[in-house]
Amino acid sequence: MHRLAGLITICAAFCAFFVGPAAAQQGRGDIFTVSGVRVDQSAPDAAQARVQALATAQRLAFERLARRLTSAEDQARLSIPRPELASLDLLVRGVDVEEERRSGTRYLGRFAVRFDPNGVRTALQAAGFRVLENRGAPVLVVPQPASADPATPTTQWRQAWEQGGYAGELLPVALAPASATADWPALQPIAAASGAQSVIVVTARQTGAALVADLVEFSAAGAPASRGQVSAAVQGGDSGLPDAYRRLAEAANARLQTQWKTGLSLQASQRTRLTVSALYRDMAEWTRLKQGLEAAAQTTISDIRIEAIAREGALVTFAHSGSVEELAQALGRFNLSLAQSDQGPVLRAVGR
Repeated sequence: MHRLAGLITICAAFCAFFVGPAAAQQGRGDIFTVSGVRVDQSAPDAAQARVQALATAQRLAFERLARRLTSAEDQARLSIPRPELASLDLLVRGVDVEEERRSGTRYLGRFAVRFDPNGVRTALQAAGFRVLENRGAPVLVVPQPASADPATPTTQWRQAWEQGGYAGELLPVALAPASATADWPALQPIAAASGAQSVIVVTARQTGAALVADLVEFSAAGAPASRGQVSAAVQGGDSGLPDAYRRLAEAANARLQTQWKTGLSLQASQRTRLTVSALYRDMAEWTRLKQGLEAAAQTTISDIRIEAIAREGALVTFAHSGSVEELAQALGRFNLSLAQSDQGPVLRAVGR
């Protein structure tokens, strides 16, 4: 009886981890919460304008979430669902006001909209989309102006990133300090502190009636590498610059997300499933093993499943890319040891 109770306890600990792998990533922003949603609504009076603005914010947030969780390939061949207001209300768990201004007939607001994950998954899958939820390590973004001229509106460009809500993306965006420069030795410790594996310097400049941004990746691998260019039209002259910078940041983020998801799809098509014996002597060792798997699930392995379980070990399968030797080396960064035995691959936690 005591042995059965122990097995149930261990099984519960395993299942609590594997059923919800996204929980380990909430510190980087919940992917089902869309923040930085801006609405400018006019109506006969301020109360009506606010009600309409909230409805518009929910619609815009759902569209943005749908694009966040689906691939560019699916978006090209399928239409993003547009739920009726009553159906949309059922998908929304809450709306937080991040910023608001109002007059007699106008309401301007910035919102964070929280969605029900199961409802969103169902809506997207019913429309034929494959829902993507695996997240990458953060990317550190360094927004810079092309000119050191004091008249260059650096604040508007930086605020576009600060208020865009990009920390909740599948490829989470971490923002570098305002003092950061396009210099890898100076950027490396900042990237390490934020958990970022790459740094993108996004340099904006105004060219006629448009804003243009160049994306350049910095890393220890060598010379800076171009990640492309995006642009946004300036509508309304200087008065339209803040909005143009926001749209420029949206375009730059969309480019980074698309590039990352394209790489993710390629990796998924090349991934191999591996079955390992995860061994542990007690719950303390299992805790270390679990922590290592939680960390590795963000970048190295995916689709973890328990096939069988016992008091001192479990049969676990997961997907990975590359050779088993490369996988063992990668898992070592997460304090996990993968070694071959007569019974096949064995996974253990290492360190104290």
